[in-house]
Amino acid sequence: MPLRTGLALSLATALTGVTLALAPGAAAEDVAAQAGTCTTWKEYYVQSDIYLRQPVNGATGSRNCTMGVGSQGPAVRQLQLAISRCYSMPIAADGEYGPDTEAAVEFVQRNEGATVDGDYGPETRRAMEWPNHRSPEGGWTGLCSEGY
Repeated sequence: MPLRTGLALSLATALTGVTLALAPGAAAEDVAAQAGTCTTWKEYYVQSDIYLRQPVNGATGSRNCTMGVGSQGPAVRQLQLAISRCYSMPIAADGEYGPDTEAAVEFVQRNEGATVDGDYGPETRRAMEWPNHRSPEGGWTGLCSEGY
């Protein structure tokens, strides 16, 4: 295995906690694709009956996933709900990552000091605010907390 591929695998394992295997002849650039697109969401316990709902990669369970224009599904909808609730952005929670979602993500990135590129990833997740929910599957409390 070339050194570059080995380093990329080590980095991917450190970021996701999941060991990734490359097919023979696969390039290190393919590791990013294997680390994953956000496809669903998961609740994370914060404290005292408070949970955050954040996008994850359904196959790995990792929050270190990415989304951008063209992404769709429950992970995008959860991102849109968070931006609408925590940033008072009039964005539809339709599960489609289009130009409006891209502009809203850029707004969040700019306001939170993250790299402004319109794509959602680990840096944006950690920088942005997320709606607090009471207990698993509970309703929104009306408050938001920093991401993890």
